[in-house]
Amino acid sequence: MKILAAILGVYLGLIFLVLLWNLFIEWRRYRFKRSQRFSVLEVRVTKNEDAPGPLAAEQIFSTIHAIQHKLTLWQKIKGLSMDQVSFEISHVDRMIRFYVAFPEK
Repeated sequence: MKILAAILGVYLGLIFLVLLWNLFIEWRRYRFKRSQRFSVLEVRVTKNEDAPGPLAAEQIFSTIHAIQHKLTLWQKIKGLSMDQVSFEISHVDRMIRFYVAFPEK
């Protein structure tokens, strides 16, 4: 019975440590994200008939996807996270506008 209680105690202790570790990492990530500054740019598309079309958009998205990289354990401990890029589409004054938000660094 004492062995079972000891095993259960070790198991619950490990679960507690893992939860505490995840809470610490999330706190560091939150602080890092709050310290980042973002820039917003408007993307203007030409109205010519010889505009590149959907292939240009596909190239843009694939290039941004290629920026992604895996974070090392040390970078995760420091609270770093992958850069986030946001594409926005809005309707202003009867015109469709495109915006890109990205970290200043």
